[in-house]
Amino acid sequence: MAKLRGSDVYKTLKRPYTRKSKFKQHMYIRGGIPSKRTVKFDMGDMNSNYPLRVSLFTLQEGTLLDNAIEASRQTANKFLLKSFGGKQSGFHFKIKVFPHHIVRIHPIAMGAGADRYSTGMARAYGKPTNLGARVSAGQELMYIEVPIEKEAVAKEALRKATCKLPFKSLIEVTKKERKKADK
Repeated sequence: MAKLRGSDVYKTLKRPYTRKSKFKQHMYIRGGIPSKRTVKFDMGDMNSNYPLRVSLFTLQEGTLLDNAIEASRQTANKFLLKSFGGKQSGFHFKIKVFPHHIVRIHPIAMGAGADRYSTGMARAYGKPTNLGARVSAGQELMYIEVPIEKEAVAKEALRKATCKLPFKSLIEVTKKERKKADK
């Protein structure tokens, strides 16, 4: 498997090169699709309706790898569990981006004879290495719903999750309005 490259490689949102051939079997991705690392997208108490929602928005566009999504999920969830006494209740944590884009890498040769190896490899297709989510600026990545008195805990959890992401991001707090019953 190819080595994971830095996040700056995936920051631009270009249309991925797709093979086109008159033979159908040449148009598919060879080597299989890698499995996604993020398995939980909803955590905590999903049935409760909490009045406060703390959201994490991205300020840049690019490809967010599933490694970064899983690392930020684990960091925020661990902090929330520690703050709520080790129980999966008292909060609702949801990841809104799904890694479905297949990231492919064509390895670059280094050392003697590399110039001959790399000749004619323009628009190389590459091997699938990761999955990623294509995000645009201003898109909501994840949110936490909590009671009003736990606002600082949710903000801190998302701040810790931000450290694992390759983009600049913004944390925003909104209060949900309760629906009034008709008389």
